[in-house]
Amino acid sequence: MPRYTWWLCCLLCGLLSGPVGWSQGLITTESISTTSVCPAATIEVPFITTGAFNSGNAFTVQIAAEGGSFANIPTGTPTLIQTNRVVTSWRVTATVPTSTTAGGYRVRVTSSNPASIGSASASTVFVRTVSAPPVVAQTRVDLCQNGSSQPLQAIGTGLTWYEPSGVVSTTSPAPPTRNATQKPEGDIYYVTQTEPNGCESQRVAIQVFVQAVPTLSISGSTAVNLGAEVPLNLSFTGTGPYQFRLSNGLVGTATKDTIIVVLPEQTTTYQVVEVSNRCGTGSPGNNASATVTVNVPTITTLALTTTSLCAGTELSARFLSNGSFTPGSTFRLQVAGVVADSARAVFAEIPSRYDGDGLVTGRLPDTLRSGPYWVRVIATNPKVPVKGSLSPTTVTIRALPTATLTGNQQTFEGQPVSFSIVFTGEGPWTFTYRDTAATRPLVTVTTSTNPYVVDVAPFRTAVFRLDSVSNSCGKGPQRTNNIITITVQPVLGLEGRSLLESVDVYPVPASTSLTVRINGQTLAQPAVIDLSDLSGRPVLQRKTSQSTAVLELGEHPPGIYILHVRVGDRTAARRIVKQ
Repeated sequence: MPRYTWWLCCLLCGLLSGPVGWSQGLITTESISTTSVCPAATIEVPFITTGAFNSGNAFTVQIAAEGGSFANIPTGTPTLIQTNRVVTSWRVTATVPTSTTAGGYRVRVTSSNPASIGSASASTVFVRTVSAPPVVAQTRVDLCQNGSSQPLQAIGTGLTWYEPSGVVSTTSPAPPTRNATQKPEGDIYYVTQTEPNGCESQRVAIQVFVQAVPTLSISGSTAVNLGAEVPLNLSFTGTGPYQFRLSNGLVGTATKDTIIVVLPEQTTTYQVVEVSNRCGTGSPGNNASATVTVNVPTITTLALTTTSLCAGTELSARFLSNGSFTPGSTFRLQVAGVVADSARAVFAEIPSRYDGDGLVTGRLPDTLRSGPYWVRVIATNPKVPVKGSLSPTTVTIRALPTATLTGNQQTFEGQPVSFSIVFTGEGPWTFTYRDTAATRPLVTVTTSTNPYVVDVAPFRTAVFRLDSVSNSCGKGPQRTNNIITITVQPVLGLEGRSLLESVDVYPVPASTSLTVRINGQTLAQPAVIDLSDLSGRPVLQRKTSQSTAVLELGEHPPGIYILHVRVGDRTAARRIVKQ
């Protein structure tokens, strides 16, 4: 055979020249029939050896790009094809690494024991380019059981589809919807692209989920004390996300089996009312309800030892309890004003302490209003308080007093005015007030009259402040802004001092007439006399060249008037009281 010609020539030469030693193994890599491959593909490499190879020797295939160095590639176990006394023929399978770049490669075989490098094959193996993966718009497709299905979509050239059943096709498959998906990861379809003169691309996965309408089961029935949180297990079938509604009004969403925590205040059965997913409304599962039995303790508030108390004092109440309370629970007092419907009563907790032996004591707020009140004992019982029954005793609360000054006003000097003090709480009341300008001494008054009127006749502006108020329940709260101001205006106003000193007006107060006299003045100009009320509305006017003028007031009502006297550019003004 031609491939043995060289070896036969060597043999003949050896016979003619004498004995030959074949201790060194020699390797010749023959031509490779495969000329074009893809990365990750295998090639069959034929080679011939001569000479001796030691025990444990391994043959390895190497490849090298044009101008590059040889590198090992994964190599299988060689297969012996033919042998004789001198020459042995082999074939070995090697795998082109996936990372191999496109281009032509030389191939050779090496040995490990002895270390020998074979000749390169006469042929070149061309490694083709790996195609880019196809474009997939949706890598997850959700379908409904027994619903319509469309062929899967991908964009590329030379597409190849791999179905979960093992079918390989160039036609895009339409996933069946008869059976719901059982695997958590869905049914996986793959698609590849093979471009012209290229290799098949990496696979692109498409997850297909065929969803059934869901079912929902609840588990977790148990018995607990009031205030304990209870976990309930929700188990779904079908594919999420799920929407669900329970009999206690809880509405939620979930993507998988989940746990909800409930805090029932009484024995409650939780049932599945509705469950749905994108494929429609399902039904309750095999265990469609769970019952939580709640052990509710009770508190009975006993009769009080008193029926009347002042705000700001202590109130004590005894009680009986039955059942177990959550650790950390404490007892407190609550009060509420009596109303027609006790269910509408607004209870307020007061600062309390537990004195032991079924006795709770609390301090009534200073701000409680007078009236009848209900009393009850409660247990804070963390998360769900336990409300005790109403005490059979209705307690009457007497409020601490308050007092409010009213009567900000204006007056004229020496005129009598009054202001009022309005009280709350029960009388009689004792209060003190004073003029902040120290025009009057501190005044203390005890009265049962409400409101109480104080008469004063100040000669200058005064500010009155209420200092304190008390009744039989004690001293009321201090109000820092409990003041009024009485602004006093002088009876005599003046404009143009020299003319004012020359004008006499009498009688004051006037009744039917008023005399105006201008003393010691030579009236080179007439005098203009105007009378107006406090709003500035003219009442009468006189012009005179005499030193005395009489104004008739009989037809005008009693009150305060302003008299203006004007001579040239000089004026004088007085306030006049008509009876």
